[in-house]
Amino acid sequence: MSNEPENEVNKTSISNRSLWIVMAQTARTPAALLSSGFILFFYSETMFWARPARAPILDLTLTWLAYSVLAGVLLSALATFRVRSLAALFLSGALYGWLSEGVLAGTLYESLPIQISWTGLAWHDLLGVCLGWYGLSRALTHSTKRALLLAAGLGVFWGAWAVMWWQPQEGGFVTPLPVFALHVFTQGGFLTLAFAVFPRVFLPVAFLSRWGRAVLIAIVLAWFALVIVPQQPLALWIAPPLFMLTIFALARTREQESRPSKTMMLLGQKLPWSRYLAILAMPGCATLTYAVFVLGGRPVPINLAVFWILTPLGFVFYAISLKMVFKTAKQ
Repeated sequence: MSNEPENEVNKTSISNRSLWIVMAQTARTPAALLSSGFILFFYSETMFWARPARAPILDLTLTWLAYSVLAGVLLSALATFRVRSLAALFLSGALYGWLSEGVLAGTLYESLPIQISWTGLAWHDLLGVCLGWYGLSRALTHSTKRALLLAAGLGVFWGAWAVMWWQPQEGGFVTPLPVFALHVFTQGGFLTLAFAVFPRVFLPVAFLSRWGRAVLIAIVLAWFALVIVPQQPLALWIAPPLFMLTIFALARTREQESRPSKTMMLLGQKLPWSRYLAILAMPGCATLTYAVFVLGGRPVPINLAVFWILTPLGFVFYAISLKMVFKTAKQ
């Protein structure tokens, strides 16, 4: 008997399986962008404003999508420049921070030179990228205990920072404790899910093609040229030098490194689903901290302390990172 019908069935089965594999691989890239975009959105927007958003759902969704584009640029920088050191990570985070404040928004060009650090370096880079994303990812890969400690620390900061909005000069908006608790646990749950999903859809070695990266950069440049520059002509004199210096420094790290980005590998490391539950210590400690201030009934100017500590640190860490990168390049 002929086996031709059976062979045809096998070929069809293999073809269908290959099609599903291609479709699954194709879907992984937008899933990686959306999950990483939410992580950055959380630290840059949710934690900063520290109260339920009053913006329409559509606006929040568009903001999340915008941060997903910036996440793609950040991850592309980590891969392109083969980032392995903390200095190079901070410089990559600087690109993201300045994109957030100088391209997505136009606040980078206000109150110069302070705004160069606040909030691009001091918040988005130092707190969001280095500590909130990379630091927490590294803690999760080390142990549950370390992840719990870091998440708890971030939660205490989150709860104390939220009290800042009580002050009259900041709007005098006091979020009731039950509303605050519901908000932080909801957002903390989404953050936990984003952390768990990202490494399962992320392909560190094959993340985005050259064309994909070119499309993301084209979107960023078009927004900058068509939206930001007409509103802030000063942007042409501020943003390009900052980006060029940072990219030049990161290019020097690439010249010295032939291996893939260690940072990308760490961010893409899969862990048991249960390990990510440690992140929920963040909303838990945020709620407890906020409750302490509610019982005290007095706002604390935590914003001044954070501003005057983190803003100088942003400048200092950027200068140190540049020095370390160029020093390594000379060796």
